Amino acid sequence: MSEKNPVIKLAKEAAEFVAENNAQWDHDGWEAFCAKAAKLGVNTSCDETRAKLGALLESLKDFYQSFAAAACAEEKPKKKACGSRSRKSAAKE
Repeated sequence: MSEKNPVIKLAKEAAEFVAENNAQWDHDGWEAFCAKAAKLGVNTSCDETRAKLGALLESLKDFYQSFAAAACAEEKPKKKACGSRSRKSAAKE
């Protein structure tokens, strides 16, 4: 049943887009997402609708980054996770 619901389909597409792009995209990526939304029946020629699609992606981006930050904070201190470097390696550069 959920796969037939267009709102759920759109939400799934949006979430996958944000996750697959690591919460970063350019104009071409945005246009590709809008094309997928249009295939689901969203009127992407309307500026108001495009603004709402953008807000949806930006909201999901915030959640994605929050979850990523929380996962980083939970990493064990022994591991060099989340892009951190030791002072020694930074000093060598």
